[in-house]
Amino acid sequence: VYHNVPVEPICGREAVRSYLAGKGGFEWVDWKLLALAVSGNKVLTERVDDFGIGGRDISLPLMGIFEIDSGLIRAWRDYFDLDSYRRQLPATMPPPGGR
Repeated sequence: VYHNVPVEPICGREAVRSYLAGKGGFEWVDWKLLALAVSGNKVLTERVDDFGIGGRDISLPLMGIFEIDSGLIRAWRDYFDLDSYRRQLPATMPPPGGR
């Protein structure tokens, strides 16, 4: 499961692989890792995700959680401020999550 909270999760290995292989529809991506913590089978990341979409540069601070099982990522959740993201989108782009 890959879940950009608060939008709908992407479920299934192939669906997640396809999304990530296409860079989520972004023109470019640069993930800046600020901090990392581990608790049991969870890895927490504080990041700033910079990317291009619709000809605009977006910078989005977020927290991510990876749940690891037998050396594999079983769940990946990123938490971010949807309004901050929407304010940076080109005016012609529909908002993510349909909200």
